Formats: sequence, structure tokens, C-alpha cells
Amino acid sequence: MAYQRLVKTLTKGNIWLYVCHSLLEKPKYGYEIVKELKEKYKLNAATVTIYMVLQKMENEGIIRPLSGTGLPGIKYYQLTEKGQQLFKNGILFIEERLKILKGETDGSK
Repeated sequence: MAYQRLVKTLTKGNIWLYVCHSLLEKPKYGYEIVKELKEKYKLNAATVTIYMVLQKMENEGIIRPLSGTGLPGIKYYQLTEKGQQLFKNGILFIEERLKILKGETDGSK
């Protein structure tokens, strides 16, 4: 049970990190992000859940839609500077936690 909670927290509980990583490469449209999260990152999250996360990320200024894609009904997303910084901070936080758990630092920093 404890292990399953960890897996859920690091995957479904933090979908935004995977979206940010995906968008570091290039802007992508919603379905492309959904497909990549499921295939590349092996996230077992409902499609609607991922779209809800995209909406929250847009509302928080982490990602922004690109205009002028030329395709009606298809929204391309781009990572903002704020999103890039939050992703970097998130990764640093996870790395710090791992160092503490591995005994590489005492966490007093």
C-alpha cells in the first residue's frame, strides 16, 4: 500500500511535471501531450484528468496556448518562463529529497 501511494503521488499526483518536461522540447497540442504522457512516461491517468491539468496549468500561467495554429479546435500549448522555472524547482526539490533518503546529505540545508 505504501509503495502504491508513492507511485500514485509521483505520477498522477504530479502530472504537471511530466507536461512541463514534454513541452521543453517543443509546443504540442493537447492530444499529443496526452498520448506522450501515456506512452513515453507510462502515466495511467484518464484523458479527461490530463486535460483538466492542462487547464489548471494554463490558468496558473505555467503553460500558454499558441494562437494562429491554423487548425480550428486544436490548441497548441507552450511552456512559459514561469513554467520552466517551476519545473526546474520541482526537479531540484525531488533531487534534494532523494539525496536525503540515500543518506548523501543530512537535509539541514
